Amino acid sequence: MEVVVSEETNKKVLDEGIKEAVTDACIPLKIFYGHVVNLASKVDFLFIPRIINWENTSNFCPKFLGLPDMIRHGIKGIPPIISPRISTKSLRASWRSIENIARTLNVSKFKAIHAYRRGLTAISKYKELLRDGWTPLEAEQILASGNSTQKLEGKMNIALLGYPYALYDSYINSNLISQLRGLDVKIHTADTLPVQKLKRNIYDRKDAFWHYSDSVLRAGMHFIQDSNIEGLIHVTAFGCGPDFLVNKILEIEAKEHSKPLLTLSLDDKNGDSGIITRLESFINMIPFAKGTHRIAH
Repeated sequence: MEVVVSEETNKKVLDEGIKEAVTDACIPLKIFYGHVVNLASKVDFLFIPRIINWENTSNFCPKFLGLPDMIRHGIKGIPPIISPRISTKSLRASWRSIENIARTLNVSKFKAIHAYRRGLTAISKYKELLRDGWTPLEAEQILASGNSTQKLEGKMNIALLGYPYALYDSYINSNLISQLRGLDVKIHTADTLPVQKLKRNIYDRKDAFWHYSDSVLRAGMHFIQDSNIEGLIHVTAFGCGPDFLVNKILEIEAKEHSKPLLTLSLDDKNGDSGIITRLESFINMIPFAKGTHRIAH
């Protein structure tokens, strides 16, 4: 099958999403609507999986659980939607989803199995690149080109926390990762941590109900207790309830461990200058917080 992806997020994509989505939707949801509009006239099918849960314990946001239905009934004139139900609580159910996709595309079970195995291999290599600090887009480009990669370095170690669609969309976060790299920062995220470290319950609270909230909390507590990490930046989506609770816990824990924390809240009215100014101020403040900055007399 020829796979067609939408453009990188831009003003047109965001404006289309704002026009189509309900008014009180969070910015990731508005952007998703915009990407659907961007793709609708270019494809025969839209692939929008319904991801229920992951690793048996945590569930996905209800807005994203309902995406296939919201898109199907909310945007007129779109192609048919392929929306497999993904749940790691049942391998049999996951395999049935794969069979249904193959049937829809008129593909044999043998080809489906082969494609599935190739997919697992690709995902394994992709996750290795994420652990090395590359963004998802960079990892995809590296896999496609086959070029070897150099190790990402920096003079200051900063943990970047947040849901993937906030961390890695350079349009809505004002090119946050590039900005940090330009300030000679080495970035650490939940994706750079081995799975074993994320699974360790190192905070004395019940696991968060939502998958990404749980991932951010686990990564955040690891980085707060890691002496090599000099500060944390939490990127949130304005109006996201679970995100607000996660940020409050991170604030409390960071204060208890004397670890500098910056919260960046994103919405569809953000300006680049405001985020960049706060970012630079935070990075410049860290040496003072650590007591390593000397004032000349």
